[in-house]
Amino acid sequence: MMRTELSSAQQELRRALAAVLGAAGTAERLRACCEARGWLAMTLGVQDGGLGLGETEAVLLAEQFGAAAHPADLLGELAAREDAARPDQEAGRRWRRGLRHSAYLAGLACRAVGLAARRARERTQFGTPISGFQGVMFPLAEHAVRLQGLRLRIYR
Repeated sequence: MMRTELSSAQQELRRALAAVLGAAGTAERLRACCEARGWLAMTLGVQDGGLGLGETEAVLLAEQFGAAAHPADLLGELAAREDAARPDQEAGRRWRRGLRHSAYLAGLACRAVGLAARRARERTQFGTPISGFQGVMFPLAEHAVRLQGLRLRIYR
């Protein structure tokens, strides 16, 4: 059976990433936060100065970058550090970058759907929040479900 759920450690990392990246602020502050926690070298082995974590954790980082609407350039720096530490692994390089970019875009899309849902709850028409109208509620729910399915595929 294929595992599609995150482990408890990965769920905790996801929460920590969301909390830190959501409050990071400026690009310089974001870089300092990521550097201090070792996140820009998370998949490098400990002998190479990294955290020794796997691809799933790097995908979580990319997803939370998107969810916080941060620019993806620091993810490129993570990839460049990996390339420098592992020059012989050309075959998986393109695959890893595509997977992380997909996770980044999924996080960005989740943020957009969340913002749209919040706005629908706040805005009223005919004395009722528009989130109660089927023409608004059903498409938002459909997008949320599709994004959840996409996230599960990315984690796999």
